[in-house]
Amino acid sequence: MSSSTENRSSSSNADPFKKWMHDLEEVAKIGRWEIDLQSRTTKWTNGVYQIFELQEKKIPTFEQHLSFYLDPFKNVVENTFLDLLKNGKELEYEAGIKSASGKIKWVRVIGRKNQQADSNIVYGTIQDITSQKEIELQKSILISHTEEMFILVSRNFEILTFNNQFFDSYLKFFGRAVQKGDSILDYAQPGRIEEIKTIYNKVFDGNFIENELTLKAPDTQEERIFSFSFKPALGENDDHITGAFVSIKDITDQRKTQLQLEENERRFRALVEQGSDGIAILDEQGNLKYITPSIQKILGYSVAEVMKLNLFELLHPDDMAGVEQKVLESLENPGESIPGYTSRMRHKNGSWRWLEAVVTNMLDDPAVQGIVDNFRDVTDRIEAERELSKAHKKLSTHLENSPLGVVEFDKSQRITKWSNKCEQIFGWTKQEIFDQQITAADIVYKEDNQQVQKTSSELLSGTRDGNVSQNRNLTKDGRIIHCIWYNSVIKNEDGSVDTVMSLVEDITPSVNAKKELQKSYEEKSLLLSEIHHRVKNNLAIISGLMHLQAFKESNTEFVNVLLDSAFRVRSIALVHEQLYSSQDFRSIRLDENIKSLVENISSTISATSSIQIDYDLEPVELNINQAVPCALFINEAVTNVFKHAFSEDQEAVLRIECKRSDNLIRLNIEDNGKGFTKSDADNSNTLGLKLLEKVTQQLDGDLSFKMNGGTSVQLNFVYKEIQAEVLP
Repeated sequence: MSSSTENRSSSSNADPFKKWMHDLEEVAKIGRWEIDLQSRTTKWTNGVYQIFELQEKKIPTFEQHLSFYLDPFKNVVENTFLDLLKNGKELEYEAGIKSASGKIKWVRVIGRKNQQADSNIVYGTIQDITSQKEIELQKSILISHTEEMFILVSRNFEILTFNNQFFDSYLKFFGRAVQKGDSILDYAQPGRIEEIKTIYNKVFDGNFIENELTLKAPDTQEERIFSFSFKPALGENDDHITGAFVSIKDITDQRKTQLQLEENERRFRALVEQGSDGIAILDEQGNLKYITPSIQKILGYSVAEVMKLNLFELLHPDDMAGVEQKVLESLENPGESIPGYTSRMRHKNGSWRWLEAVVTNMLDDPAVQGIVDNFRDVTDRIEAERELSKAHKKLSTHLENSPLGVVEFDKSQRITKWSNKCEQIFGWTKQEIFDQQITAADIVYKEDNQQVQKTSSELLSGTRDGNVSQNRNLTKDGRIIHCIWYNSVIKNEDGSVDTVMSLVEDITPSVNAKKELQKSYEEKSLLLSEIHHRVKNNLAIISGLMHLQAFKESNTEFVNVLLDSAFRVRSIALVHEQLYSSQDFRSIRLDENIKSLVENISSTISATSSIQIDYDLEPVELNINQAVPCALFINEAVTNVFKHAFSEDQEAVLRIECKRSDNLIRLNIEDNGKGFTKSDADNSNTLGLKLLEKVTQQLDGDLSFKMNGGTSVQLNFVYKEIQAEVLP
């Protein structure tokens, strides 16, 4: 190899083959070199100078040659040359250089040692592979940054290379690191080796294969779905198939999303086709393109039947213009939902159904290409609204014409409703109430304000749903009136208090009448009390006079008659005394009257011996018409016991019972004395016995005697209310 460029040029001109080689080196960006490692000198062809971009054709030393290599490669290159000289093996490497102009390049160097045993010369070629490296780098960057996994497999199933995504995913899923040079069959799942072989052999024969595979992680048992794309890998310089290029993608999430979309689509289709609402799609001329099966539930027509009809012919004539207006509005506003006109359409059975629609112009949407009409049957709602409106009118009319006033208050107690009757009761008109913003407190008498606030708080706080209150109110002209309020809470849908509605009644006349009645009652009660008191006093005087007269008389029989009469008068006086003392002139307690009578008799009559008195008395009330005869009965029976029933040496016991069962009253006076026979009773003609019989007749009762080791006198009669007598 000549050391001068001129010699190489002249030599090239002289030898056509050398000229051809020179031209080939320039096209392929290849230069030839020769290095004497002992003398550290080099020889370069023009191609080497062009690669290193040296304009001056000086012969560089080996050190100068090494200086062009980037730092990471200098030691590697020098050691490679020394190793070549020592072992005689061919060298081949790729390294980065920095040319004389500062450009970074990639070169491929191939060399061998001179075959002479003692030679220190090595020679070879250097090629500029910068463009190739840039392409490879771009491919590497592209492969590294793609989501897909790539692997290259040779025809003998050897793993040649793969990207980081494949390595990381396989390690994460299977817990095993993939190694270059391993057989791809070593990574096949158990039982699938032959299947994998078959796939690769088909690819090696030039076939493209796409498939999906569900794999299960050995540790977690997690299942993932992968898509595999097998393609033949071709050589760089020919179409010879050198292996298989496999791209792999984890499509688990994609498949789940797809399945969810399919499920949503099925659900949406079911909702659309089976739902109660209807969907229709019309073209720009209003012709029906599609309608959901729900049309049969709404209008009675099957899909096949309605597709043959003109929907506009089913419209009620009065609603046609409104529907057409909405369709035109939709055509002018593509993509915008236009609340439709509530219209009537004729059912298959001839009736009219109210439909509510929303129209959307989707003519520009490739998936629809039509006017979408979402409609629903609102007949029941319309009819319910009409009935509700009718009921509301009736209720409003009733309330406005009610004898009670209707008032409604909000939470701040501002009046929001004021009926005509309220105007009559309070004097303010509706206009005055609303213009002056009169509140509940403004119409309440100040002394009753605290009571009204308490009542209102119960309602507004939700403690009670309603209550009734009575208080004094003020009228527009300042009068104080008495009103009774029937209050009810009106609630929102969430249960919170919205307003309070009250029915108010002016009870001022009733209150005044009640006061007058109470006044009259008190006056009459005082009068009756005075009457009973005076009657009692007069009877007491009569009884006293009889006692005085008895003390003056010497005739024993006449004295006894006077004393008996005095006891009888006294028994009547006790009834009147009890009446005026109780302040209740309608009735007296018979059980209490019995004790008073017996105590009076016992204290007055000097009995032959001490008498034990046992009471068995139930609370029994009698009116005065029955109380006086009962008092006389008890007086006669008990007086007779004290006078005649017992001997001097006898242990005397008197038992008095007073019982009531429903309206039946039973009086029983029983002693353990000498006894009183039936014949004695029949033959007796005494005033006392006749008096017993007389009061029994007055009471419409039954009188009976029993003699069994003593005497029992029993009176049964029915309790009666005092019947008012109408004077002529």
